[in-house]
Amino acid sequence: MSKLSIRVYYEDTDSGGVVYYANYLKYIERGRSEYLRELNFDQEQLSRDHSALFVVRSLQANYLLPAFLDDLIEVHTEIKSVSHASLSFAQKILNIEKNTVLFNAEVKVVSVLKNNFKPCALPQVILEELNGRQWLITYQPNIQCRSGCEICDVSVSSNVNLFLDSYYV
Repeated sequence: MSKLSIRVYYEDTDSGGVVYYANYLKYIERGRSEYLRELNFDQEQLSRDHSALFVVRSLQANYLLPAFLDDLIEVHTEIKSVSHASLSFAQKILNIEKNTVLFNAEVKVVSVLKNNFKPCALPQVILEELNGRQWLITYQPNIQCRSGCEICDVSVSSNVNLFLDSYYV
């Protein structure tokens, strides 16, 4: 799990000093970006070397309590599941000083090609790194990539033990 501390500034709030609802989405975006960075996934490098980008596919959010001006909050991010072309994150925002959960969300991001934004398999380097961290990889057998990209033509190496006996991209 990754933790990112953020201080709430005036720019984050409405005229009443309450954090504007859309800013929670910005905070969890930062949390996912920092978590990927902690896992040694440089998104700029993935784009350059693998032509892969991550885009949000779906989001389910629950606003539980407000955050206020000058609060110290913390974004907790963890990977919930991995499939051949997506990562699902469980995220929450806590008020550190009050030890209360303010917000939680489940976010699914999809790997896409940067030239046409069509879904494509996660680069093998990501699968290998996640395998080293003992993540359960979920899959659907006989899935064909819709974009016909080179990334999807890469076979999963034998040293990647991801419960993928019948894994097809």
